[in-house]
Amino acid sequence: MKRFLIVLTLVAVLGLPGAGRASPAYMPATYLDIMQTIAKAKGSVILVNFWATWCAPCRMELPGLVQLRKDFPEDKLKIYGVSVDQHPSALDSFLKQMPLNYSVLWATVDALRGFGISAVPRTMVFDRDGKLALQRDGYMDHGELKTTVQRLVGN
Repeated sequence: MKRFLIVLTLVAVLGLPGAGRASPAYMPATYLDIMQTIAKAKGSVILVNFWATWCAPCRMELPGLVQLRKDFPEDKLKIYGVSVDQHPSALDSFLKQMPLNYSVLWATVDALRGFGISAVPRTMVFDRDGKLALQRDGYMDHGELKTTVQRLVGN
């Protein structure tokens, strides 16, 4: 938590992440960008996971999220990992070592403020109508995520 707050402070002092520095694969995602992504996915269950490459509990969650992507078809479940890393290069390096099978976005300070992110990981699950069904700070294991998604998908 302390490291996350330090990163947020540095980002705020140095300006929005990615201003002229972002790699094409991970352009900054604002609060509005993420909300529009959620709105476009209406009809599916949507899981949004805020995480960071330096966060040990976040890294522990990733295999469960990868498995969850395998457990449910894309038309039933959309998964978006939202990195809060300060630089996209850290994200790029990490994903070369541990590729993920779901969409990854890179959060701006605006997105962090809009969602009230003060610690990671945070998992948000939206039902098929786009309503927030679950919001949890801290580690969630695969079994708990699968049970939640299965209940919302209706299978």
